Amino acid sequence: TTTTVLKWAVTYLIHYPEVQRRIQEELDTKIGWTGTP
Repeated sequence: TTTTVLKWAVTYLIHYPEVQRRIQEELDTKIGWTGTP
């Protein structure tokens, strides 16, 4: 289910903060830190 996938994604990001950083950098590049998604 969607809930299960989201729980695993959050768990993964908690255990791998370098991946979280890369995702954040890409979002900041594409959207900007002041933009709205």
